[in-house]
Amino acid sequence: MPALKQKDKLNSFKNIRISDFTYDLPESKIAKYPLTERDQSKLLVWENGKISETTFQNCVDFIPEKPGWFLITQG
Repeated sequence: MPALKQKDKLNSFKNIRISDFTYDLPESKIAKYPLTERDQSKLLVWENGKISETTFQNCVDFIPEKPGWFLITQG
């Protein structure tokens, strides 16, 4: 698959719909309190079209050392 140009990347985000992220989430799967050791929190990783699970302590393993790559976090 050819790499997207910067302008195409930005335009692709304009097509995101809230309905794409609507799903059932059982109450039992929602964290009520943070873990004591926060870096042990679950981390879902999308890589090469596949989703895997790890812990946040491993997040740096998935950030390429290339200009333009970044990590988005939610406090």
